[in-house]
Amino acid sequence: MRILLLTLLSLPLFAQTPSDCSLSPQLLNAYEWDIANMAIRNMQQNNSPSLSLVTIPQTEKDLIEKGLAAVLNSGLPEADSVFNLYCVHDRTSSVMTWQSMMVWVDTSVAWTAAWQNLTTLTGNSYIDSLINKYGLSVTGFTNFSFGSIAELSTNRILNLNALLDSIELEPAVSLAEANGTIGLAGKITYSEVNSVRYYNFRFEFSDCFDGCDNYREWQFAVNPDCSVNYLGFTDFGFFGVQPLPAPTNCNLFTAVKENMEDLIRVYPNPASDRIFIEQGEFQEFTITDLLGRTLKCGQLDADNFIDINSLAPGIYILIITGESKASFKVIKE
Repeated sequence: MRILLLTLLSLPLFAQTPSDCSLSPQLLNAYEWDIANMAIRNMQQNNSPSLSLVTIPQTEKDLIEKGLAAVLNSGLPEADSVFNLYCVHDRTSSVMTWQSMMVWVDTSVAWTAAWQNLTTLTGNSYIDSLINKYGLSVTGFTNFSFGSIAELSTNRILNLNALLDSIELEPAVSLAEANGTIGLAGKITYSEVNSVRYYNFRFEFSDCFDGCDNYREWQFAVNPDCSVNYLGFTDFGFFGVQPLPAPTNCNLFTAVKENMEDLIRVYPNPASDRIFIEQGEFQEFTITDLLGRTLKCGQLDADNFIDINSLAPGIYILIITGESKASFKVIKE
């Protein structure tokens, strides 16, 4: 019988670290799945009307992804552990964004012959509308003694529970359920209390095929002004707390060189219609307001200028990334 051992190895550290909620395309790309999972669980906790939507509204993700950015941008060593050394992702906490599903169908109904032949489009207008709208494809079909199951998949990150509910509205479908994968590790949880956002990053290890025996969980709080409090960590072990394994060292963000501002010229500043970038090898830019809300982003062209005509007069943060990364305060006249 497994013995549960829970040990808190560090006292909460409540020092407030200045940070900002500026989002980078790199963060959004690397944590798109995680943000979706956190958004759906938060919608469930708040009984949000958005739970019925297959496509997760951006309004449900905004606070979550910007708080995640604040943890990353804080420069805390523990944030480095989460994002760069142990590369924590949300992989085991829910089935809500899994991209494969099993659909039980009545093979006596004519349109199911297409799926039996691994043809995605069926001639059923309702089913085909879901296929086209959500990028579904049939990847397998199996006849069992107890029923026939089509396996469908999509490369999109969706609210899978809402999609399954929609598929089950077709009379020839008796059940639609997630087709999950075991042996994955990692969990990120999100909650919000009195406008403070809380993130727990759990790195799981040791015998994770049927459930991980050990984990370390780092805890952060993000305040309304985007400053961050590191709250400590918890270690857990079924057979006793084990030391952390060697870091994965994905270096997802530390591989980007920081502090390049002294080598780069951004002009004119203030500017009225466009900003030029001089020096450095940059491919992407993001412009945010002072609250970290993204207003404009894109690729830099060969002339290294950014059109800012659409921005209202005011102060903004310009973030440029490529082989290096730099941020500047710019003024639109």
